[in-house]
Amino acid sequence: MLGKGLGSNARKLVNAFGKIKSMDVVVPVKRGDVEVKVRLRTVAKPEEDVAVLLSHLGLRLPSRSKTVQNVVEKNG
Repeated sequence: MLGKGLGSNARKLVNAFGKIKSMDVVVPVKRGDVEVKVRLRTVAKPEEDVAVLLSHLGLRLPSRSKTVQNVVEKNG
Protein backbone atom coordinates (compact mmCIF):
# COMPACT_ATOMS: atom_id res chain seq x y z
CA MET A 1 0.00 0.00 0.00
CA LEU A 2 2.82 2.39 0.85
CA GLY A 3 4.50 1.73 -2.48
CA LYS A 4 1.30 2.70 -4.30
CA GLY A 5 0.82 5.90 -2.25
CA LEU A 6 -2.24 4.61 -0.37
CA GLY A 7 -0.97 4.98 3.18
CA SER A 8 -0.64 2.22 5.74
CA ASN A 9 -4.20 1.69 6.99
CA ALA A 10 -4.77 -1.96 6.08
CA ARG A 11 -8.18 -2.01 7.79
CA LYS A 12 -9.59 0.38 5.16
CA LEU A 13 -8.24 -1.87 2.42
CA VAL A 14 -9.76 -5.00 3.95
CA ASN A 15 -13.10 -3.24 4.44
CA ALA A 16 -13.08 -2.07 0.82
CA PHE A 17 -12.33 -5.58 -0.43
CA GLY A 18 -15.23 -6.84 1.70
CA LYS A 19 -17.57 -4.87 -0.59
CA ILE A 20 -16.63 -7.03 -3.59
CA LYS A 21 -19.40 -9.52 -4.29
CA SER A 22 -19.25 -12.82 -6.11
CA MET A 23 -22.19 -15.00 -6.99
CA ASP A 24 -23.06 -18.30 -8.62
CA VAL A 25 -25.43 -18.23 -11.56
CA VAL A 26 -27.26 -21.57 -11.77
CA VAL A 27 -28.97 -22.58 -15.01
CA PRO A 28 -30.94 -25.83 -15.27
CA VAL A 29 -30.13 -27.72 -18.48
CA LYS A 30 -31.94 -30.78 -19.75
CA ARG A 31 -30.00 -33.58 -21.45
CA GLY A 32 -32.56 -36.03 -22.69
CA ASP A 33 -34.43 -37.15 -19.61
CA VAL A 34 -31.75 -35.94 -17.20
CA GLU A 35 -31.76 -32.40 -15.83
CA VAL A 36 -28.42 -31.01 -14.66
CA LYS A 37 -27.52 -27.64 -13.20
CA VAL A 38 -24.77 -25.61 -14.82
CA ARG A 39 -23.03 -23.27 -12.35
CA LEU A 40 -21.05 -20.22 -13.34
CA ARG A 41 -19.25 -18.15 -10.72
CA THR A 42 -19.10 -14.45 -11.53
CA VAL A 43 -17.90 -11.29 -9.81
CA ALA A 44 -20.17 -8.26 -9.65
CA LYS A 45 -18.87 -4.93 -10.93
CA PRO A 46 -17.37 -3.21 -7.87
CA GLU A 47 -18.54 0.16 -6.60
CA GLU A 48 -16.60 3.10 -7.99
CA ASP A 49 -14.48 3.70 -4.88
CA VAL A 50 -13.43 0.04 -4.77
CA ALA A 51 -12.72 0.04 -8.53
CA VAL A 52 -10.44 3.07 -8.09
CA LEU A 53 -8.63 1.36 -5.22
CA LEU A 54 -8.13 -1.82 -7.26
CA SER A 55 -6.82 0.27 -10.14
CA HIS A 56 -4.29 2.05 -7.92
CA LEU A 57 -3.08 -1.32 -6.64
CA GLY A 58 -2.81 -2.68 -10.18
CA LEU A 59 -5.35 -5.45 -9.49
CA ARG A 60 -8.06 -6.72 -11.82
CA LEU A 61 -11.15 -8.71 -10.94
CA PRO A 62 -11.89 -11.65 -13.24
CA SER A 63 -14.70 -11.08 -15.69
CA ARG A 64 -15.55 -14.79 -15.76
CA SER A 65 -14.52 -18.12 -14.29
CA LYS A 66 -11.62 -20.15 -15.56
CA THR A 67 -12.52 -23.37 -17.32
CA VAL A 68 -11.15 -26.24 -15.26
CA GLN A 69 -11.07 -29.84 -16.37
CA ASN A 70 -12.74 -32.38 -14.12
CA VAL A 71 -10.02 -33.13 -11.59
CA VAL A 72 -11.92 -35.82 -9.67
CA GLU A 73 -11.14 -39.33 -10.80
CA LYS A 74 -14.15 -41.51 -11.47
CA ASN A 75 -14.13 -44.94 -9.89
CA GLY A 76 -15.52 -47.86 -11.82
